[in-house]
Amino acid sequence: MTDAKADELAKGTLKNHIAYEKLYEKTYNQAKKAIGAINAAKFIQLEVYLQTIIRSEILEAIPFIGELDKTKVQ
Repeated sequence: MTDAKADELAKGTLKNHIAYEKLYEKTYNQAKKAIGAINAAKFIQLEVYLQTIIRSEILEAIPFIGELDKTKVQ
């Protein structure tokens, strides 16, 4: 992996996380108007919990940066 590719992956990951945070905020504000702050907060709490579990499973399946290079036959 090159520095440029690592930079691209890191920036993409950060951009994705920021987009999720903005989506959570937008969803919370819409839900709060419709179902009240307590229920909207519960919804966001559950959503973040589920996303964390999903991310964890995905991350466990993806090798750490540099790990694939160590397993290549030279």
